[in-house]
Amino acid sequence: MAGVAQPMDIVERAASLSLVPVPPKEGKMEAVKMAATVETAAEVFLTFPALNRTLTVSYLFSGVHITTCSTQGTIAITFDDGPYLYTSKLLDILAKYEAKTTFFVNGRNWGNSRDAPYPAILRRMIADGHQIGSHTDNHLDLNAIDSARRRQQMAGVEELTRDLFGYFPTYMRPPFGRCNAACQADMASLGYHVIMWNIDTLDYDNNTPETIQNSLDVFDQEVAANATGKYISLEHDVHRTTVDVLAEHVLKTALGRGYKVTTVGECLGDPVGNWYRNATTGEPVSGDGSGSNPGGEGPGGENPGGETPGGGSPGGGGPTLEVSPDGTCAGTSGGKYTCLGSWAGDCCSEWGWW
Repeated sequence: MAGVAQPMDIVERAASLSLVPVPPKEGKMEAVKMAATVETAAEVFLTFPALNRTLTVSYLFSGVHITTCSTQGTIAITFDDGPYLYTSKLLDILAKYEAKTTFFVNGRNWGNSRDAPYPAILRRMIADGHQIGSHTDNHLDLNAIDSARRRQQMAGVEELTRDLFGYFPTYMRPPFGRCNAACQADMASLGYHVIMWNIDTLDYDNNTPETIQNSLDVFDQEVAANATGKYISLEHDVHRTTVDVLAEHVLKTALGRGYKVTTVGECLGDPVGNWYRNATTGEPVSGDGSGSNPGGEGPGGENPGGETPGGGSPGGGGPTLEVSPDGTCAGTSGGKYTCLGSWAGDCCSEWGWW
């Protein structure tokens, strides 16, 4: 990049090329850091991770534009753009209400999901029983880029989740809710369900203490009484006011009106094993599409990776290890646990998680 531009010039330059969004207020510095590499971004994202994308099963809803749950009396509260500074607190709130939700995550947006503490937050999402979907790597407008770059945007989150879990999601939400016919065709070819919403709380426009009441009012007005509706609701965990004010309000309101608060996958009646694909085999995480999930502590069946549990280190010949109860293994567990045969999947990660 010739010369050194002032921060705002860098951000505006990035936005003009549709390479990164320009988030308001506290997200500004992330845009500046990402925009600093704008001239090489196209080359950076040309490398696809070595994933098996062969569609060996027929997934429900692939490529379909979905706006609502299929089961009356359910509401899928969804959070986009994270993980970010407030996501851990949000997970605490969800745990308090024993509510399961879907997080549509970015690779590099407000935060870089590959940098601490975000990998641990993503692992907690799965451990707590939430669903992770893709919101693309850099939150680009998928209608404004070509097919190759759309695939690159999906590959970024696939690589992220592969490294953490050994699998990647089959659910995605397009940034800005924009996915035209060409985009939907690309998503179908990759085996993705395109998830939209029928309640938009507008929390991104009401992200101050003075205006957040507007989002509370939207939710209250849209959700029918006595669990007579079915909804997918849009929120963003990157805004402090969403986590501090809106999240608990929507949970109390939904539960108080008799709704089951659940993940998008469950509210559509899709077996949990179909929410993810094994990065090595391309199969549903459960291996047979049944979505069996003993204990409800994560996706997949008893042995998602297809390996023999407790069979020692990935290289073989090592001591017999216990199957990890929480996904920790390798150096992070003092050599005690293996992920082989656990719900965390057969993965190998720079973070010390197999």
